[in-house]
Amino acid sequence: FSFLNILFITVLATIIYATPKKTWADTRKQVQLLYCKTASKEGHIYAYGYVQTEGSNSKDSVIIHYQVANNEWKDVNAEYVGEKDGRYGLWYFEIDGGLDPMSGYNKASVDFKFAIKYINPSGETYWDNNFHSNYTLNVPETLNNPGLR
Repeated sequence: FSFLNILFITVLATIIYATPKKTWADTRKQVQLLYCKTASKEGHIYAYGYVQTEGSNSKDSVIIHYQVANNEWKDVNAEYVGEKDGRYGLWYFEIDGGLDPMSGYNKASVDFKFAIKYINPSGETYWDNNFHSNYTLNVPETLNNPGLR
């Protein structure tokens, strides 16, 4: 090899491997919360958001295990939206938190606590529980890229 061949290979390798990566898409997690927000609709307060799963299969199951204002824990199924980046599944969820505490004269605070359960077609179960702390969303609040630290 000549000096120019080695230089060419070095420059080419640098260009290929120095290309920036999408940090949010290369998390190596099977399930991850992407976005969550609260909103008032028809006198009720809702928490809604999007979840990303590794692999895109509408036969997967994504369940939001949640609690509103220290009441009992419940489950709601997320809806499959479609494929994201050709490699991930995108899911939408909505949690009805009851009457909006910010409407009228009762200005009470409401916390949504939740974790995300993902079951793939093989029956394997994975959780995104915010590093064992569960997610907590206060009214009003938005979580952007909450799984990234």
